[in-house]
Amino acid sequence: MPPPRRAGLGAALGSTARRAAFRPERCSTFKCTGADAGKRIATGAGTVVLLADFYRAGDGIDESFTAQMIVSDTDIAPDIPGDQTLWVQGVGCGDALVHFNR
Repeated sequence: MPPPRRAGLGAALGSTARRAAFRPERCSTFKCTGADAGKRIATGAGTVVLLADFYRAGDGIDESFTAQMIVSDTDIAPDIPGDQTLWVQGVGCGDALVHFNR
């Protein structure tokens, strides 16, 4: 039985999406929602900015899309209710279980 999908990013990307390749980036500007003011964030302790390839089932070895991605062990948008620890360009923010092995 597949694991349950969470509302938000997991539902938006689909349960079969996977990240296969990435390139670290120094920083990015992001928006959680269309009405949100742009925020700048940099790779540092507990936060990583990436350019990642995503693959959907049925697309074979060709990436479905490439997007910037931010993963953080702390809230990246404290002005929005809830914890926003993940951002994917074109999708938005959400919460994720984040653990960096240091």
